[in-house]
Amino acid sequence: MDGDIHISLAQQQGLLNDSAHSAGLLNALAMSGDHFSIVDRNYTYQIVSDAYLRAHELEREQIIGRHVADMLGEDIFEQVVKPSLDNCFRGQKVQYRSDFTFKGYDGLRHMDVCYRPYRDVSGEVIGAIVSARDITDIRKEVEQLNALAHIDSLTQLPNRSYIIFLLYKSMARAHREGRSFSIAYCDLNDFKLVNDKLGHRQGDRVLKAVAERLRSALRSNEEIGRMGGDEFLLVLDEPLSKEEEVIVSERLKQALAEPFVLGEEELTLGISLGCARYPEDAESAETLIQVADDRMYRDKVQSRYR
Repeated sequence: MDGDIHISLAQQQGLLNDSAHSAGLLNALAMSGDHFSIVDRNYTYQIVSDAYLRAHELEREQIIGRHVADMLGEDIFEQVVKPSLDNCFRGQKVQYRSDFTFKGYDGLRHMDVCYRPYRDVSGEVIGAIVSARDITDIRKEVEQLNALAHIDSLTQLPNRSYIIFLLYKSMARAHREGRSFSIAYCDLNDFKLVNDKLGHRQGDRVLKAVAERLRSALRSNEEIGRMGGDEFLLVLDEPLSKEEEVIVSERLKQALAEPFVLGEEELTLGISLGCARYPEDAESAETLIQVADDRMYRDKVQSRYR
């Protein structure tokens, strides 16, 4: 039976109280650094690993022979531990991940917990071996990698793929709730001249500053991401009237109104916007973005004659 642990008939005598057998198990379990405990069918601890003791700041004699509820509390035992142990005693392997607090550790620890049946040579379940591996650092690394995959490295805004993913989420939610929402496609005016005059390194500094200002101008129900170059996509969680489109446009333009200072240089940048509404203007993300892009281009052309 996959994952089950068996003991010999000789070891079964006195269950787990044989000191030589216990020492052997402890040596094997201690090497992994994981939290291990062996619990009999009376819900009492028979063996615990050193890591388990350190986490709970207890000595071995304070745990061995004690009921699990005495150590972890009646509520945790009844709601979490006992159902898992009972399933394990019925021959089932139980596995889950959850957050825990321990006296011996600072803050929450994310643990991979597993209950395995402990069987004698006849196949009868006589206990459970419970292991818990601390995967807090692994989860943090995964979260950091996921964040990096979603973030534009220059501006620290959502990148193209992630802002489009957020657009799809908004479309699904709006479709489910039977409502509309708007997007705005944004492009800096004459940003090419910045790169041509000052170079790409200074241009990157300007883009970072632009991103910070645009982010600070957002409301709680708005997301903005960099589509590439000096183009950005704003996803709003509500439909905009023509008057509201003007208000949003002015809010973002005002965020860039103050000149950008680069050494002795001062730059003033404008921004052009085009809005589109789902599903009135388009029902696909690609077409919706194209509609907003076309309207942004018209705004850019008109701004040259203002």
